[in-house]
Amino acid sequence: MLEPHLPTMANTWTAETVLPDGNIGDQASFEEQLLETYPFLDAVQARRYAAPTAPCAEHS
Repeated sequence: MLEPHLPTMANTWTAETVLPDGNIGDQASFEEQLLETYPFLDAVQARRYAAPTAPCAEHS
């Protein structure tokens, strides 16, 4: 959708590439990792931060 506004935009290399920090594994493990790394987070915050954002992005 950006291509009409950015005519010099390159190919969609990100379509099949894992972006930096983009491969977090399963959500439960990632939540645990967040809680260990950032002890000031509570479980609700860790769940929110670990939640996948792709479904939201599809509807934007």
